Amino acid sequence: MQKTILAPWDCEKLIPNWHKLDETKLQKLEGFTLRGAREGYGGNDYWVISVPPILITEDNFVLNGKHRAFVAAASGCNLEACVIRNEVDLRYHTPREAIKDTQVDSMVDMLDRTSTYTNVLDANGIHSIRDLVKKYDPKSSALQRHYEALIWQKLEIKRRQKEEKVERLRRTEEEVYVALLVVRRTP
Repeated sequence: MQKTILAPWDCEKLIPNWHKLDETKLQKLEGFTLRGAREGYGGNDYWVISVPPILITEDNFVLNGKHRAFVAAASGCNLEACVIRNEVDLRYHTPREAIKDTQVDSMVDMLDRTSTYTNVLDANGIHSIRDLVKKYDPKSSALQRHYEALIWQKLEIKRRQKEEKVERLRRTEEEVYVALLVVRRTP
């Protein structure tokens, strides 16, 4: 099992495990915020949405987390993911928070029958999360207000980071000035 960070465009390429989304699950995701990635996923070097990591296969099939991938793709945010290679990874190496809402046996079954799921997706014209984003158009759904708030949150984070950088530069400048005064006063 490998831990990774998916960019929004990576989330768009994922293959969902079903061709429909559950509106109640999407509503639960309305309140997400941004946070630094967990240890093992890249730490605070990455800002990700504050949800459990999704589970995907090496060929980008979503075992658990299509709603989270949809929200990440539609909102332009990064997302933590665990890449599952086989049943052993799924049963013994997957973080518990990633599978808390799903039975492991049902995901093992899905892992064994991904072609059956992709055939159903193909029959319904869905080939990736990008197709679900087009189908459900988040800009016209109840998530619109949240996406706008999230954009403001991202801007606020960038503003704070810029202020911190300016403050660090100001302090450094003051320290250099004080050091120069000390040097000039020293005989």
